[in-house]
Amino acid sequence: MKSILWVSLCAMPFMAAAQEKQQQDSVKTTILNEIIIKGYRLENPTFSKVSNNYDEKIVQPKNVAGLFNDINGFSLIKRGNYAMDPTFRGAQYEQLNIQYDGGLKVMHACPNRMDPITSHVSPEEIEKIEIIKGPYSVRYGANFGGIVNLVTRNPSKGEHGFHGSLASGYETNGNAYVGMAQLQYVTHKFDVAGNFGYRDYGNYKDGDGTEIPSSFRSTDYGLKLGYNIHPN
Repeated sequence: MKSILWVSLCAMPFMAAAQEKQQQDSVKTTILNEIIIKGYRLENPTFSKVSNNYDEKIVQPKNVAGLFNDINGFSLIKRGNYAMDPTFRGAQYEQLNIQYDGGLKVMHACPNRMDPITSHVSPEEIEKIEIIKGPYSVRYGANFGGIVNLVTRNPSKGEHGFHGSLASGYETNGNAYVGMAQLQYVTHKFDVAGNFGYRDYGNYKDGDGTEIPSSFRSTDYGLKLGYNIHPN
């Protein structure tokens, strides 16, 4: 009886110590580091948009085709002295569907494309260029090479009232002069916007000093009128 009692008394302190350790472990606090989760919206890989910041560039484009110089996949074909026809990934001519504000298709007037589509639009009024790559959209009809939408500036998105801007530039090589003027009047009910551009380029000299015959003179102008038939 003495030995049994001695064993039981020795086990009781051991069990009490184990329970105390278990209670201490159950209330242990662990501080985790901050976790940051970033998410990206799903974008259409066939669609891209390029903004036109012509007023921040040193050299003014001769026409709208000059805006495609810095866009991946585009190259230019020179037509005449000043007109340039854009190509995209080898697609050209009618393989590209070039739109004007998404609803008007501009057509070239000459059979040999001496004046391509981009020579009829003033580059100063282009706000951005939307590109749909390849034959993946039927919104504007079936097209093999892609769709190029030239989006002009919307006067109704600006402040109300009368606004205007005036810009000019000169290049010594070729005695090139560029002038541009824009005027607009915006109210809640209607808006009117007009632009005028003038370009006078002479013959320029290449790196060897050879004069390249490339002189031309062009005048561009446009007028847009918008009317809100409903407050919404």
